Amino acid sequence: MNNAINVALFYLTALGAIVLLDVLWLKYSAGELLEMAYWPYWRNLNWEPKWAFAVLFYLIYSIWIAFGIIWYRLQDRRRFKALLYSAFVGFTLHALYQLIYVGLHPFWRWDFVGYDILWGAAEGWIAGSMAWKTGVWLGLFRPAAG
Repeated sequence: MNNAINVALFYLTALGAIVLLDVLWLKYSAGELLEMAYWPYWRNLNWEPKWAFAVLFYLIYSIWIAFGIIWYRLQDRRRFKALLYSAFVGFTLHALYQLIYVGLHPFWRWDFVGYDILWGAAEGWIAGSMAWKTGVWLGLFRPAAG
């Protein structure tokens, strides 16, 4: 039972880090750009966020970081490789997201695409770091050989 709680805490750290980082990103960095550049178009289209897709995005992102990367790298204690892969996941998911938007919305700006993709890499690195530290703190790795 205790191990299941530790695994849940490990996962919730990754999920919480990604959601918190994106909230801060949208509130303090990208939010003003989005509002100025895109809100007039969205308002004319009667656009409303589809929250189920946002939730799915964050679940996939955090599962990939926590269990697809950090969990396995904790076992062989390769922290740098884990964080590099986490940054790659953030980069990849944000790139896919942005390229879909470019395809669907002809008014989508390329400067924001680059900005968001770089943010995704940083976000992946930070979320991976937090998951790594939580995993080490909770003892979710094999003891060293010898």
